[in-house]
Amino acid sequence: MADLDIFSLEAEQVVLGSILIDADAIHQVRGILDKPETFHVERHQWIYKAILDLSRTLEYLETHGVPVIGYGTDEFPAFYSRRSGLGVDARVEAPEEVARMVQARTELGLSTALLVCAPVPEADALASAKAEAAIAQAVQEAETAGVGGKELTPFLLALLAELTSGEARRANEALLLNNARVAARIARALATSG
Repeated sequence: MADLDIFSLEAEQVVLGSILIDADAIHQVRGILDKPETFHVERHQWIYKAILDLSRTLEYLETHGVPVIGYGTDEFPAFYSRRSGLGVDARVEAPEEVARMVQARTELGLSTALLVCAPVPEADALASAKAEAAIAQAVQEAETAGVGGKELTPFLLALLAELTSGEARRANEALLLNNARVAARIARALATSG
């Protein structure tokens, strides 16, 4: 399809919307749309790249036998928003459930880790469209300014905070605090389940 150089704004929107709504759709289109540059609209390229990056992360974890557990979510959370459109292997609602999974893994003699993903709290999350637009603009500005290497992450974080009037920073901080809370609850459940 990329070799044909056909453009349809509506088709690009439908493809991206399908991927965001149905986590399995990425596997159906990746063979055809193998790289972000397949999309003509630059914003669509960045959205697709972000989806592919999350998808590749999940594939890497699956390849290495690491189950991905959603803590209160059926989806692998994105950094600034609760939804990525990508599913997790299992969903749990309580730290005791994670403790039972760890115990079962140990009893089976498995040595792989479990990745427990907790999303940013609802009240602090950015709308997916707002986050995607800000990320696309920040990445473009970084490229234009020639920022790369170890300077890239601080540059992008500062610019995202500016572009979202501080909402990205608040979402990121809320995610960190939520992860610490969830980790502490799981640690307590592990300590008391033994």
